[in-house]
Amino acid sequence: MVQPCPFLRVILIKQSMMLMSIGINAAMSSSMSSSNYLTKQEHGSTLSSSNGSLEFHQATTNTEPCPVSEDISPCVCIYNSHYGYIDMDCSEVLTGDELRMIFSSYFPVPEFRKFSTEDSPLEVLEDGVFGEVTFSIISLTSGALKEVQIGALDGMIDTLRELYLINIPLINFPFDTVASFTKLDTFRLDLADNKTLSSGFPNLTNSNLHLLWLEDCEFEVLPEDAFQDLPMIGNIILESDLISTIPSGIFCNLHHLGVVNIHGNLLTILPEGLFSCTGLQNLYFISLERNNINTIEVNAFQAVADIVIHLSHNNLATIEEDVWKPLFDVGSHIYIKDNPLLCGCDIAWVVRNPDYLDQIEDKATCIDGEALHDLDPHIFDDC
Repeated sequence: MVQPCPFLRVILIKQSMMLMSIGINAAMSSSMSSSNYLTKQEHGSTLSSSNGSLEFHQATTNTEPCPVSEDISPCVCIYNSHYGYIDMDCSEVLTGDELRMIFSSYFPVPEFRKFSTEDSPLEVLEDGVFGEVTFSIISLTSGALKEVQIGALDGMIDTLRELYLINIPLINFPFDTVASFTKLDTFRLDLADNKTLSSGFPNLTNSNLHLLWLEDCEFEVLPEDAFQDLPMIGNIILESDLISTIPSGIFCNLHHLGVVNIHGNLLTILPEGLFSCTGLQNLYFISLERNNINTIEVNAFQAVADIVIHLSHNNLATIEEDVWKPLFDVGSHIYIKDNPLLCGCDIAWVVRNPDYLDQIEDKATCIDGEALHDLDPHIFDDC
């Protein structure tokens, strides 16, 4: 066999050594890349190559902004990707300690839309129980909740917009703290069959609150200044609270008030000035249904154009001209069915005027059942 010349042998040896060097470096580079990949992966990141350059990619273990489900069980996190909000339901939580432990877990996104419980055995909402997590809506319904401690909601002074405490045996609630919630728009308290609120009518102050709904609370008497520290209040609902009297002027200077609903109470008299005072120019709907009202004093209502007044299911025997004519003249409407109207000469002024009669609902009837709109105006010729 012909042996290569010495010069050619040197060249071949050098090429072989270069190839070996390239292989070793490639292997070392591959090993280092793998090591870096594993190290980065442990911290939730990866390295990849595209067109010869390295790129950094952040990896995630959860495609949703909810916490790990095992960490918050028995609470359930609900993420609505379409609207981009997160809710949490904790109806199955048994104790305050359990709830506190849940909210000490890691939350990728601490800003939630709604926290809710229904039929929960939880009795106390403790100070600081939510940790750093915030909500815009809190809804606690049909459970065993007796106390909301001072500081339980303090982390939400700039986020809480709606607060619902419905059908619960609540005894203690820090009403004085309501003033600090800068975005609170709606507050509903419904004690249902557990009318045990220890503080009586709550002393409420809030510069933003728009809707106040108090139901089944057995307040009986409303203080004269009940709503004066709620300058933006637009809707007041007081249902089934056993209220028997309302001070005249209680709604004065509530410039944004549009709706008052005092349905299902024990009122008998609507005093002069109740809805006729300074600052009620935006009032357009009043419901006083299902009380025991038998007397409406002159100027109880302000003559505001197109206001609607519901007085069905009361004890009114007449439609007094001095009370109602000023309202009919500006286009107001009244609903007055299921009242024992005597339909004597006292209502002749209405029946003889088709425009006035049209401002009374067509279901209104006399005590004998005859519809008010069916009365012949001529039967009042001798009045």
